[in-house]
Amino acid sequence: MTIDQVDVDTVKSWGRIETNEDDEIIRSLIMPAARTRLYEYTGLPPEDADTMDSLGMAYVALCVFLYDNRTMDILNDKQNAVIQAFMDAHCVNLL
Repeated sequence: MTIDQVDVDTVKSWGRIETNEDDEIIRSLIMPAARTRLYEYTGLPPEDADTMDSLGMAYVALCVFLYDNRTMDILNDKQNAVIQAFMDAHCVNLL
């Protein structure tokens, strides 16, 4: 399965998400964020990354992970690790 073949139903199936309440969140926020993160992490251009079956599965797994960890709460003085990873990818202030 390639990245382009993944849809909301695929993410919901793999994530065992049984409600339709969050379909728009998955479609408009989680899936684009996961796709962008995958491209940034691998450094591959979309036209190459989108054709690789192994990255399709990574994309689904990342979508499910982002759905499961969508809180922005700070617990025990630690920021959400998912949010931290997204910000670290673009950090230019290394002090």
